[in-house]
Amino acid sequence: MDSSTCLGVIAVLAISGSVALLTTQMHKHLDREFRKIFQSEFDCPGETRNAPKRTTRKKVRFADDVVEPSSDNSTYRRRRQRPAPAARPPA
Repeated sequence: MDSSTCLGVIAVLAISGSVALLTTQMHKHLDREFRKIFQSEFDCPGETRNAPKRTTRKKVRFADDVVEPSSDNSTYRRRRQRPAPAARPPA
């Protein structure tokens, strides 16, 4: 092969690769823009990655039999303490 023919082939490959890369990038950009327009027009939630997630907070309810301990907890412990099991003598 001639050196000029080789340079021509390299130039064609470089240009076609650049066009292919540019086309894919443009396609991604247009696709993102189309999705934004589509979602805003038809109000489809949940499709975008950057959209904040809406979570509902659950309300906490305590049981009626829950006893609130005193500030130092000594009274609470005294009332709730179980008697220790009697130790058995070794057999």
